[in-house]
Amino acid sequence: MKWWAFKGVTTTMTNPGELSPLDREIAVSLRAKQPNYRFEPLDNYSELSEKTFVATIGPTGSGKSTLMDAVIRLAPEFTPNGTRTTRARRPSDPDNFKTANEGITHQSMNQDVINRKLVNYSVFDTGHVYGTAPEDIGKYAIGPILSDSIDNLLSAGFRDFIPVFTVARGALYQSRLENERLQFPDIESRLIEAMGSLTFARLNVEAPWLSFVDTGNSDEELDAAANDVIRTVYQRTHPIMTTAHKLQLLDEMQKAVQNVGRQLG
Repeated sequence: MKWWAFKGVTTTMTNPGELSPLDREIAVSLRAKQPNYRFEPLDNYSELSEKTFVATIGPTGSGKSTLMDAVIRLAPEFTPNGTRTTRARRPSDPDNFKTANEGITHQSMNQDVINRKLVNYSVFDTGHVYGTAPEDIGKYAIGPILSDSIDNLLSAGFRDFIPVFTVARGALYQSRLENERLQFPDIESRLIEAMGSLTFARLNVEAPWLSFVDTGNSDEELDAAANDVIRTVYQRTHPIMTTAHKLQLLDEMQKAVQNVGRQLG
């Protein structure tokens, strides 16, 4: 199957978030710089030293946002991590998202990268740029990120930075992906990202800084996963999951991605 392609280049901007040829050039440049980007506050002081950030990582449909909502419900001191992005606003975007509708452009994101004002940023295969600034992060923050931001966030100067990888059982995960296939026109790029995310998890399956949680298929299982995350923050205890179980779930999820990919033709 054809896994990746840009769709057409526009020459006139008619809608917020629509990409121009210049935007695509900026995206290519930012993607090349991304592996070496590091947040460096100009005044040598970072407000991040007073903040805790739980980063939910995982492929599309694995429960990152669902887990975030459950943690916030059980521990209201947590707030969603803010994000700024060059794409247009979606109805599901939280209030602390800043999008093209609020004036976020490729040019403004590029300038923030040049000035080291972003804690992290990622360039999606769609050509859109996502990033987070220090002021977008609360004292106790939680939110989804891409795995390619981990290296930068580990060295960004947080009081505590806690990456959590969300996993799901194979049949459940495939049903979620099939629902996403019906809802999202960019499902192909989401499946590409999913394979990259699962590869990241496999490479770091025994890393002491990475926790794995199964978001489950019931309110009770979800609450148990959320409480595991909260205990990780306050008691420095990692959720218990054997390496063999992690690898089993990752295998099942990879097969689910491949199955849905085949359905695309």
